[in-house]
Amino acid sequence: MASPLMMTEMYDNALLGIIQHVGNIQDFLQVYFGFLYRKTDFYRLLSGPNDRMGFPPGVAEKMVLKVTVVSILAGWVYRRHGNSHLEDSEVNETKLQSPSDIFGNIQHKLFFFK
Repeated sequence: MASPLMMTEMYDNALLGIIQHVGNIQDFLQVYFGFLYRKTDFYRLLSGPNDRMGFPPGVAEKMVLKVTVVSILAGWVYRRHGNSHLEDSEVNETKLQSPSDIFGNIQHKLFFFK
């Protein structure tokens, strides 16, 4: 199975169509997160052990933060090293527990590439 990073190319035309329609990145992000709010359980918190929709407190935020941080880091590596990129295993092995885990991980990666 292809990695999530590789699979994203299959949605490029749809996403480009949205961003061209709205005209800028900020509005695109508002459309994207608005979609998650209206059409998914992304913002719904689990209220009990029998709930089948939603996330435990803090999980959705960690998901967004993880994707954001990995994307920023991948962009930094690309700008610094040309065609180099994060290996899929590095992205998939990243398990974030708190914001300090995220920023500690970034500092380690940045130090490694100096």
